[in-house]
Amino acid sequence: MCADLIGAYDDVEYSDFRFKNTEELTMFADYRVPQILRHLQIFEYSEDLAYLIDSEQEMPYSSDDEV
Repeated sequence: MCADLIGAYDDVEYSDFRFKNTEELTMFADYRVPQILRHLQIFEYSEDLAYLIDSEQEMPYSSDDEV
């Protein structure tokens, strides 16, 4: 995934965004991706799922909501 991300931005000539020190780039925890995408309003959850997340209720491992 990091290589895809780097390639997507490095190939855009008009972009001001460039990666430096890519050998030191690490990946973050999987749960951060949907958090960020929701914050950017790219992801939109159902009201029920949004309530569970916003109220910080624990979801059973591998349940439909957790997956």
